[in-house]
Amino acid sequence: MDSKQTFNQEMCSWINVDSTQSHEVKRLRESYAISDEMLTYALDDNERARVEYDPMEKALLLIFNVPNLLKKDNHYETSPMAFILKDHYFFSFVNERTA
Repeated sequence: MDSKQTFNQEMCSWINVDSTQSHEVKRLRESYAISDEMLTYALDDNERARVEYDPMEKALLLIFNVPNLLKKDNHYETSPMAFILKDHYFFSFVNERTA
């Protein structure tokens, strides 16, 4: 289930997407016209940290690495966390590895 909060005098919305729910991801494609390419990048557990702007879609993708809280083999690993900005919407993607 995703959660939605408004800000900037309710002119903008932040939508937190649970990327493990495929029906929620499908709804993003249909309701907000986010391209398959952007969604694929945002949902990829092995995506590199980067920023990308798609002028045709007028969408900005931001991916950065966050540390996992549990050590593995005596060191910390990172997981990508993704954000998409499109129109008046800010989408954040979470899964069990980044939550």
